Amino acid sequence: MKTSSSLLKIGAVIATVAILIAVGRTMSNEIAPVHDAVELRKAIDLHKAALRELFPTLQGMATDAEQGGVVLTVRSESGIMNEAAMKEEAEALLGVPVKVRLLPVELRQQSPVQ
Repeated sequence: MKTSSSLLKIGAVIATVAILIAVGRTMSNEIAPVHDAVELRKAIDLHKAALRELFPTLQGMATDAEQGGVVLTVRSESGIMNEAAMKEEAEALLGVPVKVRLLPVELRQQSPVQ
């Protein structure tokens, strides 16, 4: 009787560990980026002109390999689509996750201080 009880406890521990490992794998797959920096840069390069046409106030395009997406910096103006709509349009065009950063003012490049 004692042996079967011990075997049941060991079986329960093994089952619990197996479940934790399976859940851990699922969670890590969901967190891990799907697209690497090369894929993200390629998506930007292939669609650069279309992005500029879609977002006339586009200020910058970058990759975020850690998150597996493209970051678009857009100057916000009244009358342009909202951030969620911009994100949807850009993701449909690029085929990768996109984060849109809205800026209230235009970015200007300054000459270096001498």
